[in-house]
Amino acid sequence: MANENSNISVNFTTDENDTLSIDFPEPYKSIRNFINWAIIGLVLMSIAGNTMIIIVMSRKQNRNSSTSTFFTALAVSDMSLAISVSFERWLHWTCNISLYGISPYLTTAKTILTYSNIQISSWLLLCITVERVLSIAMPLQIREICTKARAGVTLFILCFVITALNTVEFTCIVSVQFDKTFGIIWIRKVDNGETIIAWMDFINSFFIPITVIIVGSVYIVVHLLRISIQKQASKNGRNRSVTMTLLAANIVFVLTMSPFVLLHLIYPSLDGIDVSPYLFWTISELFMFLSDMNAALNFFVYVLSGSRFRSDVKQIFGFQDLNVDSSTISSKRRQLNAVRAVTSLKQHAST
Repeated sequence: MANENSNISVNFTTDENDTLSIDFPEPYKSIRNFINWAIIGLVLMSIAGNTMIIIVMSRKQNRNSSTSTFFTALAVSDMSLAISVSFERWLHWTCNISLYGISPYLTTAKTILTYSNIQISSWLLLCITVERVLSIAMPLQIREICTKARAGVTLFILCFVITALNTVEFTCIVSVQFDKTFGIIWIRKVDNGETIIAWMDFINSFFIPITVIIVGSVYIVVHLLRISIQKQASKNGRNRSVTMTLLAANIVFVLTMSPFVLLHLIYPSLDGIDVSPYLFWTISELFMFLSDMNAALNFFVYVLSGSRFRSDVKQIFGFQDLNVDSSTISSKRRQLNAVRAVTSLKQHAST
């Protein structure tokens, strides 16, 4: 079967239910099969890893901080994306099952929630980055500025505004329909509706968050380098650990999300260009798989980069933590020296 707008043909097959499916030739077929089954591993990793993040952030020593509130919300968002997007895409590819096809209203609602969830994840990293910058710029006022209550209010406003904006986009600018062969299809309601939506999603989910994240990360790195050059010991090992965890999470976010977002941005401009659909769809699915990894890798990023998070995980599983912060070691040494001094004085007094 040929694409009417291109000189390149696309082959389809029909199953027993008369449902069309794209017949991918090699090597595209093997790549798609690999991605299809690798998705299951990513979903399981995401569920297990983000559940552990929620458990760690809910511990007594962590639960009252605004940073833990944002990290918990990010874990919930990533886990819901793994289930509602990655796992459902696997169901669609493997079993031809999708919630999108139940009703047009559910298709629209689920599209709005999916785009909102992706954008909320990006903005949560922005919030954590801003909080870390404030902790460096205003260390004495940070406990009064960044409270758990204010983090909760910020989270509510963020979810409300982003969901409302996506509702307007997918009801007034374009409508969405589900096709069993091609998935979600945008139907424009205004001229250049697809381009408008692509740019709005790019700005909301990537450009604004990534700009703040990069600027904030550079500021944090410069601060850490200045401390290292001046050979100043950190007064708060936990604060430094959280900062390093954030920097690692920001790097992973940029590397895993950028390819798919940029491809999604230029997609409307490819209309009419003779690009092999097999190649484009395969590249798109590879980039989408890479973006799926962002939700699954955060737990491992936190463990590898954050000594405090690593310590909490060890304690949860009953392992004695050997990597105690230097500030804690110094405090224990001072207490031990004080006890020895008192004991020595008592011995001299008795003699």
